[in-house]
Amino acid sequence: MTPSGSTEPSDAEIELQLRMVNEDRWRALWAAMADIDAEVRPFRWAGGEGQMPYVEYSDAALRLSVCLANVGAVVRFDWMDWGGFQRHPCGEGLAAAPVADAVRMATAVVRGDRFGEGTLANAIADGTLRAIVGRLRRWHDEERGEG
Repeated sequence: MTPSGSTEPSDAEIELQLRMVNEDRWRALWAAMADIDAEVRPFRWAGGEGQMPYVEYSDAALRLSVCLANVGAVVRFDWMDWGGFQRHPCGEGLAAAPVADAVRMATAVVRGDRFGEGTLANAIADGTLRAIVGRLRRWHDEERGEG
């Protein structure tokens, strides 16, 4: 349970958590995203005949997933019923949404990849991950001191 009495964090609680993150962790997130942007193939589908397809991620893609957790962008909440992928398909509109929505979307992507092979790969390919990190970056650089 969170301080608000709910089992899910409020937008304000998510922002408070983000404010407590040290700068080294933020820099690592920005660097991981830059490395993915520089890669030709941050992931590839593998698997042969008679084998379920699976994704092989580059080191940068795996690092980005870890960095999102390290900055507090992976939180406990009912991400499966959230509906953020419908509200923000391919990350659309995320730039104008509360930063907490970017955190919730990051959670849905990172946790979703454990249950659905390729969720992270799809988020890289369709721009969702770039929108998440972009929204976090704008919050960090322009809005963090507010509230």
